[in-house]
Amino acid sequence: MLQPSSAVAAVARHRIALPPGSLCCPATPSELTTLLGSGVAVCLWDPVRRVGGMAHFLLPQASRSARGPRVGAVAIPALLAGMTRIGCRADTLRAKVFGGAGLSGPDPTAQPVGPENVRLALHLLQQAGIPVIARRTGGPHRLRLQFWTGTGEIRVQPVSERSAGYAPPARSATAGLAVQPGRRSISAPQAASFCSTAS
Repeated sequence: MLQPSSAVAAVARHRIALPPGSLCCPATPSELTTLLGSGVAVCLWDPVRRVGGMAHFLLPQASRSARGPRVGAVAIPALLAGMTRIGCRADTLRAKVFGGAGLSGPDPTAQPVGPENVRLALHLLQQAGIPVIARRTGGPHRLRLQFWTGTGEIRVQPVSERSAGYAPPARSATAGLAVQPGRRSISAPQAASFCSTAS
């Protein structure tokens, strides 16, 4: 994966942690971070406008316990809509896909959900006509992901079991953002950013 150049930190104006089941399309250069297990992160970048967004979903389809951006079938279209809201065109977007580890859940006989998440992400991106230009999916390890939206650069690091607990850095996807009543979308004051999080 690409490693960030020394100038990237100066370009990113905000550092935003995305918990599982959330997405964010900041209108200004930002560093988006998340921790991945069987969930998948889809990062979209527009090299023309030099902005990007990320969705981190947990399951491919809705269930009784999972809906909204926790679900890939909801999160990926919402991410595309969010990128449009900050001024991007679908034909200029490029995608990078990460996560989908084959981790066992409480039921060792159950089929791992990670590969299903990856398949859904690739299918929906293909349907939308968005090329996937980088990918690190599957495998046995959790990953820590950093995405610099102003440059499109990515850093991916394996995470040990001991340090796999999610510890949001700096600010969460909702910190300092104004929630619109009756919706789970969140917009930054005085900006056209678009974020959404599951309840």
